[in-house]
Amino acid sequence: VCPACGYSSVDLNKCVRCARKIPPDCKTVSEGLNQKSRKTKADSLTGDSPKKKKVCRKKRVEEPVCLTISDDEELLGLAHAHAQPLEENFHSDSNSQLSSCDKEPVITDEMITEQKQSVSGGGVDMELALDNASADEKTFLQCRTVRIGSYKVVPKDKVLITPHGLKVTVPVLNSDQSVELKILYNEIIKVLIHFGRQMPVLFFYTRPAAAAKIRKALKMDDKNGFYYDSMSSNETHRRITFLPDKIDEDCKQTLKTIFSNPENNVFAELSGKEANDILVKASPKEVQAFILKKQPNQQQQQQQQQPQPFNGQNIQTIMVYPPPPEKGGIPINTEDYACLGEDQFLNDVIIDFYLKYVVEKTLSPEDRARTHVFSSFFYKRLTTKPPPKRKSMNPVENDPTASPAAKRHSRVKSWTKNVNLFTKDFIVIPINENSHWFLAIICFPGLTGPVRFSDNTPIDLPGRKKKKPNGKHTVTIGSTTITAVSPSATLDDVEDRDEADGEDEDMDVPDEDEDGSQKPSVPEIKEEPVEDEQVANRKKQREPIKQPCILIFDSLAGASRSRVVATLRDYLRVEYEVKHGETRDFSGDVMKGTNLRCPQQTNYT
Repeated sequence: VCPACGYSSVDLNKCVRCARKIPPDCKTVSEGLNQKSRKTKADSLTGDSPKKKKVCRKKRVEEPVCLTISDDEELLGLAHAHAQPLEENFHSDSNSQLSSCDKEPVITDEMITEQKQSVSGGGVDMELALDNASADEKTFLQCRTVRIGSYKVVPKDKVLITPHGLKVTVPVLNSDQSVELKILYNEIIKVLIHFGRQMPVLFFYTRPAAAAKIRKALKMDDKNGFYYDSMSSNETHRRITFLPDKIDEDCKQTLKTIFSNPENNVFAELSGKEANDILVKASPKEVQAFILKKQPNQQQQQQQQQPQPFNGQNIQTIMVYPPPPEKGGIPINTEDYACLGEDQFLNDVIIDFYLKYVVEKTLSPEDRARTHVFSSFFYKRLTTKPPPKRKSMNPVENDPTASPAAKRHSRVKSWTKNVNLFTKDFIVIPINENSHWFLAIICFPGLTGPVRFSDNTPIDLPGRKKKKPNGKHTVTIGSTTITAVSPSATLDDVEDRDEADGEDEDMDVPDEDEDGSQKPSVPEIKEEPVEDEQVANRKKQREPIKQPCILIFDSLAGASRSRVVATLRDYLRVEYEVKHGETRDFSGDVMKGTNLRCPQQTNYT
């Protein structure tokens, strides 16, 4: 150790740091002493502070949007819109393709023998165990589509997954019949799952014997057509792909537990890029050819900036509507545009844009002045309780004397600081429930009762039909009959909403024809008898009126909307008290609510 600078020098004659001569009686230390500690000691003696260790925080990766889960025609269109992102995913060199999808298994004929050995000697009937799995060890997936090799279908029911295997019911190829496919756990070689919130996906790789069983059940005979073969060199034939609507946290943990069996672990989790790479690789050949055609040559790639995958990090704004200098423009980016494809869910930006477009393009200036359209976030904010940490920011939430209606109103109180809703004739509120959009329109909230449209003269209306307390309202669409469910039968995420209690009998039921189909109803006005019969008959004809009401427009009939109507009534009552300093009746007798007939969607998703 150098007595001058304190540095531990490996040269016993001269210090390698200060170049001073080291005396023969200096202190010596073991050569194996940690060099890092010696440097720290020397720095402290010379007054130099050691360098602080740089903390590298892991960059947060946004959820990617996989572009390849729609049908083949739509994918071809999306490939044009998102050519650059798909090129990077699909058209990298061979080494990068292997590295991005190295979690995929290589299936050989030897695995047939391995399967036979694994089930030899009898034991538990796996198919029977699959059917009789207990509730705590199984899970269900509601899938929009399932791809069995190159055969894309919509499953007839939820996919059942248990520790003994999985079960899915799908249509037979070129047939109206359906078949129940059972894939046992020992027939599965690998399960790759991406748990992204926006676009989860599951890939299953089975043994060749299981693939043959599936081909026989689905009557897949032509390798040039729809086909499934886990050993095929054709990437579109190699895997079974499940595209669920969502995977909640409980389902995620169950899937990990099932497929991470210590005795036979077949599970691996995919990143968004890895999942997108597999989806692109498994896309139809015409789509791959289209992408190849669009790929620039290597020299152009070196001159241009490398494109990033369409995973939420390279989102570009397409347009702003209405464009500047108009106020309140809605920006639309590439991620919003992609959700217009088939099998995709519309997001809030598209809903807000379309309502804005309809108001600006179809309504006259007078009609626009008497119409107010709320943002798609209004009803969600109204019915969402703030987390405990944010309750302190809203004193009404912590007030034990405040009513639930007052607490809900306090969350959106500032939304109407520049508008008086009771001077409007129509208030439009888009609502999302379980990824399904419907519309509520509050009509004439400033009126206290029905009036003539022509001269605003108050009128009396006969009693309207209401839902029976124990009755079930049914609607027939084609060959499908939909029955309204009670509020207690709603899904979990709907029950988490802070909504008012509503009764089905408070909802008016539209009139029905003799064949049972609904038709819009226009109330008939009560008139005093007059002497002139012709005048009396003419006045008995139905006239347009203005009536305060809440109309529900839902393209997926069947669900009860009484809680939505009750929540909006409560909101109007508190809003009126805040704006006018007095109370007013907004009960079902004054502000009626009804589900109107409107065009119904055919996909029921």
